[in-house]
Amino acid sequence: MRPSFTVLAVLALLLSMPLARASAQVSVSVLGLTSLEGDDEFARNFTGALRHAASQVDGWTVSDRDVALTQMELTHDCSSSDATCMVEIASTLSSGRVIYGTIQRAPIGTRYEFQVTLFMFDAETGAVEERITENVPSSDTDIDALRTPARSMVRALSAASSPGIVRVTGGTDLEVLIDGAVVGRTDAGGTYISDPLPPGEHVVRLGMAEETVTIAGGETLAAFAILDAGGGGGGGSVLPFVGIGLMGIGAAALIVSFWSMGEINSVNNSAAHDAFLHVVGQMPGVTTASDSCAFADSVTPPYSGCSHGSTMEILQYVMLATGVVALGAGAALLVVGLGEDSSSSADTAGLRLRLTPSLSPERAYLGATLEF
Repeated sequence: MRPSFTVLAVLALLLSMPLARASAQVSVSVLGLTSLEGDDEFARNFTGALRHAASQVDGWTVSDRDVALTQMELTHDCSSSDATCMVEIASTLSSGRVIYGTIQRAPIGTRYEFQVTLFMFDAETGAVEERITENVPSSDTDIDALRTPARSMVRALSAASSPGIVRVTGGTDLEVLIDGAVVGRTDAGGTYISDPLPPGEHVVRLGMAEETVTIAGGETLAAFAILDAGGGGGGGSVLPFVGIGLMGIGAAALIVSFWSMGEINSVNNSAAHDAFLHVVGQMPGVTTASDSCAFADSVTPPYSGCSHGSTMEILQYVMLATGVVALGAGAALLVVGLGEDSSSSADTAGLRLRLTPSLSPERAYLGATLEF
């Protein structure tokens, strides 16, 4: 069983952090796209635009062979859905990566757009490294008009094979291992920034704590922080404090809920409310007490008890739900956190809250994972 540690992510932006470029050229083949609905001219023109865009990518050497995916499948008597088939096709083309895809119509009201789906197969790993889909207006069929969407898709594909950087934060002067190899130690501020790493999963170990991080292509940030790296001198789990805080919020919400109940009861039992009901009860169309509030603004002077009571009723249920949820979550965190602090075994199960921010040329996101 793996040691359990409290893990929280740090939100940090690594600006102006250049990634090292591979000096070796990567051979790339762009196969003719397959049109699923007979739009062969568009498929030919978009394939040409893709090949031109791929030839502009630094580090790529693009094959000038004009072959389609269907041709290669017939030649090898196999399907592109089979990884072994794609390895054979890549070998025949003498390419490290093969870009291929399909085109189909995507209806939009009375018209349609072309939905282009591209795959990039990596012959070394034997797997599809990236898959992207974009819609292209059906009016853009000329190869010159297709250069812009082709560049966009090729840019996304090339980014998928770009290296990324991992930033780890924890105690000072702790040994850092990535994928089982010692890569350095944290500095005086408790931070270690890795050299460029290839996309994919990487196991990062800091002291006695270990996490698996996934770098998407082109990411310049994939960071997490270990507050308790198991070094023996940590300040303990922060979960009990979070739990106590949530329980305090829950208790305050319940107090407000009970207060609003009292306000509703006070309105219902007041002499003003009784007098209002008596007056409104004489009006035609009033059959129940709930109907009477529809006439609150019609009496002289206007009766405000209905509006106040309605507000208190909404507040009552909102605060009651908030209180119950906060108390339950706070109690759970308190119990788990105290269990972490009191355990002398490295195998004690714990609760982990991990935030993984990520920034790449194509996207930015923040992932949250709760493990228990």
